[in-house]
Amino acid sequence: MSVSRLHVQASLWDHRGVVFAALFMEGEVGARSGATVVRDALFRVVLARGVRLTTDLDHLPLHAAPGWRMHVTRRGELTLEWPHFQPLLADAVLDVPGNWVEVAAGRGVVLVFVGSGFGLREGESGGRGHAATQVRRAAETGALAAGAVSFTASA
Repeated sequence: MSVSRLHVQASLWDHRGVVFAALFMEGEVGARSGATVVRDALFRVVLARGVRLTTDLDHLPLHAAPGWRMHVTRRGELTLEWPHFQPLLADAVLDVPGNWVEVAAGRGVVLVFVGSGFGLREGESGGRGHAATQVRRAAETGALAAGAVSFTASA
């Protein structure tokens, strides 16, 4: 039996002087034998589902990826739908910066960054800090998928 884990962190991202709501994600899947853990599993899957490989953070795609949608309820529960039969996140309660929802709603999109080595796994940060500080390294090494996801909030 394999074990899957999704690690998520919300933040704000300054893209060329414009602030966007951002979601950083890492996923891992244990091999069926239990001996190996695939650390970049989510990265591989989202590339196959329409989020693009990103090596240049100055040229992020800001149009919404087809089939990807994010919604937040009044209670702060986030759902991230993607081209799959079930959501990637369903009614998840995340610790988001105070104005994250307002920024996301104002722009109509959230930037989603998926990779590995962000330090989101418990005890893994090794002093590297916030995921946003690790994104450039992931992009430069070809280990980052990023894109915009349409966003709506309940009134």
